[in-house]
Amino acid sequence: MDYYLNVAGLVIFTGILALFTAMLAIFTKRLWSDARILRRAYIAVEPLGIHLMKNGSDLIGHVGIKNAGHLPARKLSWFINIRFGHSGEERDDFFPLDSGKGNIVIAPGAVATRGSGISVKVQALNEFCGAAVGVGRDRERPTYLYVWGAVQYDDGFNEMRTTKFCHRYNWINRKERDKLYEIDAADARYHEYGNDAD
Repeated sequence: MDYYLNVAGLVIFTGILALFTAMLAIFTKRLWSDARILRRAYIAVEPLGIHLMKNGSDLIGHVGIKNAGHLPARKLSWFINIRFGHSGEERDDFFPLDSGKGNIVIAPGAVATRGSGISVKVQALNEFCGAAVGVGRDRERPTYLYVWGAVQYDDGFNEMRTTKFCHRYNWINRKERDKLYEIDAADARYHEYGNDAD
């Protein structure tokens, strides 16, 4: 009889041990998943203003691609574009994305400055808003510059991630000195559309 009780006790103990082992495996898996979330690379794209190119007639948008995570962002590529319009409420279809270029690494806490792949003409902007015909800023048509795009990167765990961004600048906020035009980063706004991350 004692033999059967010992065997039954051993079976119960083994079952409890197996249950705790399974619970420990689930806990370890969750802990590893949480650690990956906390440790991985996270890319944010910050507005850095609208700047006049050396030719004196073209404007490009600058962005800062920042790794706000704890691991290096590898295989990082980017697509950055600029365009203008009358509405400050443009939707996602106004911001088409194309394939990115580049293959760089951004260390945790570092920022890589990049400019838009194309430019807009100052003359076209001034004609668009009415400034070219001598209209004062208070009577110009609303005109907004959009700098948008996407950054793709390896998050440090061999998972490719994408950060989409869209920054809006009001052309009326331009600084004009000797026909040199710029808009400060402080005048940028994160647009209501075109921003996303995974």
